[in-house]
Formats: sequence, structure tokens, C-alpha cells
Amino acid sequence: MDIKVIAKKIKQASKSLLTISTKEKQTILMEISSEIIKNKENIKLANKKDIGGARVKGLSEAMIDRLTLNDERIKSMADSINEVCNLQDPVGEITEDYE
Repeated sequence: MDIKVIAKKIKQASKSLLTISTKEKQTILMEISSEIIKNKENIKLANKKDIGGARVKGLSEAMIDRLTLNDERIKSMADSINEVCNLQDPVGEITEDYE
């Protein structure tokens, strides 16, 4: 998919964040986290293909290590999403103001 199409879809989707409640956003984030864990084997298979391509293109082993996903890293991603659920919802709030 073209990056411009993706960007337009993201912009349209972002507008819906103004109309859904914090609880709904938290529920969506928890579902995303759960789906990541449920699909970790598929994620690791796809990542393995990406890593193979990275090696063919000559990426450094340090970069490949940073891109490699394992159970611990996938769990960390899911845990980070869950942590976002505990943050204050900034949508509609003024967080900084300058004159």
C-alpha cells in the first residue's frame, strides 16, 4: 500500500479518537496487546523472513539484533501497550501552552 494512502487513513482514523471515550480507547489497546500475544508465533515467522532479507541486504549484526523479535521482546511490546492504558488520556487536553 502506498505511504500516502496509509497516511490519509491514519489522519481519518485519528479524528475518531476525539469521539470515543477513554474507556473505549483502553479496551482497544488491551485488545491489541492481547492479539500481539496470541499471534506471537506468526509475528516471529514474519520477522524471521524480514531478518533474512536484512542479512541479504547486508545490515550489520547489531542492527539485525535490534530488529529480531523473540518471546521476551514481543511480551515487552504487549506490556508497553498495557502501560499506555494507565496513562492519562491527553485527547482534548492542552498539555503545554506558549505565548
